[in-house]
Amino acid sequence: QPYSYAAWYNLGNVYNRMNKHEDALDAYDYCLVIKDDFSSAYFNKGNTLANLLKYTDAIECYKKTFEFEAPDALTYYNIAECYEQMENYHLARDYYKKATKLDPTLSEAWLGIGITLQSEERWFEATHYLRKAIEIDDENAEYWFALGDAEYHLNNFVSAESAYQKVIQTEPDNHDIWLEYSHLLMADNRADEALRLINDGLVFHPNDAELLYRLSCYHYSINHIQEAYRILEAALDKDPDLCHAIFEYTPLMENDKNVLHLIDTYKNRL
Repeated sequence: QPYSYAAWYNLGNVYNRMNKHEDALDAYDYCLVIKDDFSSAYFNKGNTLANLLKYTDAIECYKKTFEFEAPDALTYYNIAECYEQMENYHLARDYYKKATKLDPTLSEAWLGIGITLQSEERWFEATHYLRKAIEIDDENAEYWFALGDAEYHLNNFVSAESAYQKVIQTEPDNHDIWLEYSHLLMADNRADEALRLINDGLVFHPNDAELLYRLSCYHYSINHIQEAYRILEAALDKDPDLCHAIFEYTPLMENDKNVLHLIDTYKNRL
């Protein structure tokens, strides 16, 4: 039955699950040639195009579904995500808001509004929408992380710390939280706590070179120079390619001959 639109549609879905997105597109196109008013095929084709980073084409497919079915929150949300990826934050926000009007419980859309505002450094406005997302799903570490970031940029360190602690409670295997939370502690002149926190993070991520590099930076910043060298050596042993991150975080280390010697030694081993 080569003219079975359902067969082509389902074949496209299978290809998508196999991450064969180009093949999926062909299958959806065959489906739509046979049945050009099949909304679900346009929707899934839009998902495939988004996976291929073809966001403008994806948006066209999502909007095509509105010709055959009433708009729904998920389609608005997907359109918003595409606009966000294109850094068109104003339009992304418009569509995230459309999604929340149709489904006020769609926490991801409230998050999306907050993230687009953060991308424009509108930190105070962002906190309102991030808290809306958290009201709906207060166990989502991503939401708490975003809120902590916004509060940090507002210099609300107490609120930021509370949010970061929630991330650690719900998702301690999140690599980035140990870096961001410890950075907040350093910015708040609480170096001892920052050191303890990074060491706690290394319990969950014992082979994480980036945490070791950051720990070396913290020791160097408070003049624990020999300890900084020792930890730097351990980090270089794990992953020497990440070493230049220390210069971004602690520029003084770039002028330290011992630091440069250690880096050269491990780089030359490769």
